[in-house]
Amino acid sequence: MEAFVLGPISVMKAGQRIISGTSQMAALFALLATSPGLTADYGEIRHAVWPGRAAQDSTIRQAVRALRLKLDGRVISPRKHAYSILLDTGELDLLRFQDYHAQGMSEAGADRLKLLALALAEFHPDGPLHGLGGTAFEVRKSELRGLQKQTSLARLKAARDMGELAEVQRDCDDLLRRYPGWHEVFLIQLDTAQPKLSERLDRIAHWTARHGQPTAPHEREMLAELKKRRPAGPAVRGARPVLQQLPAAGGPLYGRDSVLGPIAAAVLEDRRRRCLSVVEISGMAGAGKSAVALHLAARIAGAYPDGALHADLLGFAEDTDPLPPEQLLDRFLAQLKIRTRATTPEEKTAAFRTALSGRSVLLVLDNAATAHQVAPLLPGDGTCAVIVTTRRAGICTSAAPGAHRLSLGPLAPAASQELLRRGLSPAAHERIAHQLPEIADLCDHLPLALTLVAALLGKRPPHAIAFLIAQLTTERTRLEAMEPHDPARSVRAALQSSVAGLSPEAALLLWQTAIHPGPVISWCALMDLAQAGPLADAARAIDELVDLHLLERVCDASEHYRMHDLVRVYGRHYAAQHIPGTSQDLAERTLQRSLEYALQQVSTCDRILDPTRWLPVGGPGDTTVMLPSGEDAAMRLLDTEYQTLLSMVDLAVSAGSKRHMWLLPMALITYQWRRGFHFEAHRNLEHACSAASDIASPADLAMVHRMLASSLPGPSGYERAAAHLRKAVELSVQHDDGTGSMSLAWSLHALATLCRRQGDPAGAREHSERALAIFRAAQQAEGEAAVLNGLGTLAHDRGEHDLALGLCNAALRIFRHGADRNATANALTTLAKIHLSRAEGPLALSLYEQALEIYRELDYRPNEAKFLRPYAAALLSGGHTTRAVAALERAAQLLEALGGEGVDEVLAELASLR
Repeated sequence: MEAFVLGPISVMKAGQRIISGTSQMAALFALLATSPGLTADYGEIRHAVWPGRAAQDSTIRQAVRALRLKLDGRVISPRKHAYSILLDTGELDLLRFQDYHAQGMSEAGADRLKLLALALAEFHPDGPLHGLGGTAFEVRKSELRGLQKQTSLARLKAARDMGELAEVQRDCDDLLRRYPGWHEVFLIQLDTAQPKLSERLDRIAHWTARHGQPTAPHEREMLAELKKRRPAGPAVRGARPVLQQLPAAGGPLYGRDSVLGPIAAAVLEDRRRRCLSVVEISGMAGAGKSAVALHLAARIAGAYPDGALHADLLGFAEDTDPLPPEQLLDRFLAQLKIRTRATTPEEKTAAFRTALSGRSVLLVLDNAATAHQVAPLLPGDGTCAVIVTTRRAGICTSAAPGAHRLSLGPLAPAASQELLRRGLSPAAHERIAHQLPEIADLCDHLPLALTLVAALLGKRPPHAIAFLIAQLTTERTRLEAMEPHDPARSVRAALQSSVAGLSPEAALLLWQTAIHPGPVISWCALMDLAQAGPLADAARAIDELVDLHLLERVCDASEHYRMHDLVRVYGRHYAAQHIPGTSQDLAERTLQRSLEYALQQVSTCDRILDPTRWLPVGGPGDTTVMLPSGEDAAMRLLDTEYQTLLSMVDLAVSAGSKRHMWLLPMALITYQWRRGFHFEAHRNLEHACSAASDIASPADLAMVHRMLASSLPGPSGYERAAAHLRKAVELSVQHDDGTGSMSLAWSLHALATLCRRQGDPAGAREHSERALAIFRAAQQAEGEAAVLNGLGTLAHDRGEHDLALGLCNAALRIFRHGADRNATANALTTLAKIHLSRAEGPLALSLYEQALEIYRELDYRPNEAKFLRPYAAALLSGGHTTRAVAALERAAQLLEALGGEGVDEVLAELASLR
């Protein structure tokens, strides 16, 4: 066997590829093959292979069994809830790489060069774990690329030590193309190129302007050595003072390097054009604005030979007023040794600008609160640059319309985990590496929170890490767990200083929004939320929260906003004491209004997706929801709000709001079925059933039981589904009005469908005929059509193709005049199967294609995936192999997106056709 994880995932056996691509099985193999000791536990497997889903232990065991069969028993369980994969060094590219690397580092000279080259040859150009997504694999990709990078550097140094200078120059060019900004490679390239002093200094100046100063001590020493022959130049009497007030930039930035290059280039272009350059760096408290500003300043400082000025404007300092600009002007003028008779703020600004008009100075104005605080400190036109950091976006807009704006959000998951790792020893990292994604999520990827938690991880013993995670997991103690010995440096203090800068109206809306469960909320929902309290101008309050980054637009084209998790925690548990107008009564009204808005919004979408369904939601009253323009828009809206709606169901359960406990899950079910979210649907319907048992009519409760039966998985859920449907029949019989009659008919039809799946055609026929009689008596056409289609399917099962054709064609005629397009597509697929059995392939293909077109228009992915396989079989029987392959590829893509069940069978079919 030969396996590959340092590129696209692939496992070969006897010359045949048995695992490949990004399937669930490929992901499981890759996880085990890249885990320490080739072993991973249930938690690691769940997080990597089923990201964002609560995969059951039974699901994991089933996936492992399938992998074990593929690999001839090479997957074992060395301990409870963990699995290992048995591979020899020669069988896996990663193990070969590690072996070559270890041998190479123990050798010297030509042997080291050769062995390290063999190690690097194991990496595929596409990069390790190619195509696999999710936080866990992104972290492993980063780690493997780090190993590749370290080995590349070791090989480069080996070539240099061997005197292979031409090869070193080629390798440096290649590495700098792949890893722009790699200081050590640049310094090696410069050292081995041996340019003239002037050229060397020019290249250093250009490099540091683009990529910043090296931070590692050995790199700094090497840079100093390369610059040490630079002439100091004679002292000039009476020269103007050159101030260098920038604090040290500190350690490396995590996840922000990519934004510095373009901004630095833009500033240097302004400098070349002899224009004033202003950079506004904004973001919420703790986003790392000051660190980014100092790193940016270090990169461009060489272009401003007359020095750098720095000031903390104390815009959001606790218990301290923001620094008045007049006070800063006095300080800067004194430091620049400018004597002036100016007395008014305007005169001092003029004197400051006059002093800078002949200079090229860099100013860093940190923690600005308002435009009024910044505007007097900006130089006039010239060759100066100003970097402003602020929590309030847009404060430079009026004073500097051409300012470069950089808004900092949370870090990417890989950068967050890199920051957390910085204080860990290698042994500690190995013990808790699998927990770092969870810890980063609990910090919501906020740099300040990550920095504080990283410090705790670095000094606590392993057994204390579990206690820290428990504190972070518990919402009430999360911010307390992030507090160091100096509370003034805590996340809580930083957020408090932001809230203190809000108007009373915006502060109250922040508190109300924190009661909303998130993670996103629409503009309409925010406006509706405000109606629970006394806000007169909610739109202005929303704008204020956005300006201070306490709310963030999901994207420029979206009507939705996101509140950072830590802001939400602060708002729920700490903000009330600082905000006038909060009360328990207002909190309860806010909660109920949030739930009612969610119900009205999702039921509005549901009526668009399935006009035939009716739920006793009632009118919207004074609630104004978003009105999607059609099915596509409704699905997109629910895609955006889905996680919020799941949180709303949980909120309804915890609040004991039984109306919302049963109606929210029921209104959401059409969307969940189209997206294949059956696990969440079943979980929510359990809550709905409990609540509906207390407050709903028997017919409505019967409807909940029917939905529960339809949400249970395959054959393993048939018995439970049958119990729910029998209960639905029983409840419908109790309700003897017209509603109960229809409920009974639909319950019997669902029971008939289940009986057929269980291999009970007689029971299916009996229930169908009872349902048909009720539908016909009530002249309920769509119900009649659904039963006719079911009877046609039973006739096809018996081989009575003519009868089946007549029944299904009658059903299709009714469906075509109704609103249920999904039912129309289902009837078309039944007819396609009948015509295929009658050896009428072209007609069957035409019907399948009509059905698939409807499923795609509805974006009903599970049904499309389900019928693509028989469609592919029909294509093959007609000799259309290329089209069949395309259909199966689409099926594999859909099944992978829906959780992976069945994808391996489809991939096996594809492999047999290629």
